[in-house]
Amino acid sequence: MTPPGLRLHAPDMSKEFPATIEEVEGAVPIPGYPGYSITPSGEVWRTTPPKRGPFAGCPLRRVVPSIHPRGHQWYVFVTNTEGVRQRKPIRLLLEVAKLNLPVDGAGNKG
Repeated sequence: MTPPGLRLHAPDMSKEFPATIEEVEGAVPIPGYPGYSITPSGEVWRTTPPKRGPFAGCPLRRVVPSIHPRGHQWYVFVTNTEGVRQRKPIRLLLEVAKLNLPVDGAGNKG
């Protein structure tokens, strides 16, 4: 017998909540970095699951920011369209995403 209030199966959450970070937080995609979105508050999210590693298959993952080794700005590691992993300042990604500026392969604003 099941105790009152205990569910044996998880409810279907797909009907109650939005499926994307864009709908929940108002995030916008980052041009030049497919699979990444940034919120107005500066949180960077990976919207496509990685193919390998401990979080392979997770559809939505927040990218953890770090402080620059020289200690003057926050940055995250993102992968550009060419598959190169780069360290980018959050303020630059936020500016590029808000203004929808084109970004070249080196990550410079066009």
